Amino acid sequence: MIMSTFIESVDLSGKIVLPFVTYAVSGLSDVDQDYRRALPDAEVRDGIAIQGEEAAEASSDLDAWLGSHGLRSCSCQRGPGDDRTPSHCVA
Repeated sequence: MIMSTFIESVDLSGKIVLPFVTYAVSGLSDVDQDYRRALPDAEVRDGIAIQGEEAAEASSDLDAWLGSHGLRSCSCQRGPGDDRTPSHCVA
């Protein structure tokens, strides 16, 4: 799992983790279970997998998934080098 290095280097204890993957063939596979095993002190919720070829059309699926976790997506457009997150967007 490519995220192994990241999750081993940060303390996610007490945090909520929402696994998100894009894929070509495998789907979500066991990613959320892998995170649950690797992060026993975090709340790992059910993830979402979006096929790479369908990513551009997946906004409604992503919005629904975020909404099911009490979040909303951000449709704000930012220019190159603009790292500000508008206050109404999920950071």
